[in-house]
Amino acid sequence: MEKSEFLDQLKTQLASIIPIPPERLGKIQQYKSSLFTVLIRSTNNLNEKNSKSILDELNVFIKNGDITLISQFNATKFIDYFYGLQVGSKYI
Repeated sequence: MEKSEFLDQLKTQLASIIPIPPERLGKIQQYKSSLFTVLIRSTNNLNEKNSKSILDELNVFIKNGDITLISQFNATKFIDYFYGLQVGSKYI
């Protein structure tokens, strides 16, 4: 599998796990060798999860990856459960 195909699959699987529409996640880009970045798009729709909720849920899913769907999908299973989710300082 090519890197771009893997990153697209990772995006789709993360959106499925949270669950949110895949278009709420920007393109996943590799950052350094084993880290990646993704933009979570905001919404004005009050019926959808806000960006903070998505970050919080994703962090819980990742940190508990051995017992969540993170470990079940073929792309997300490679996420490091111990590292968790890190939010870039320019987005806080």
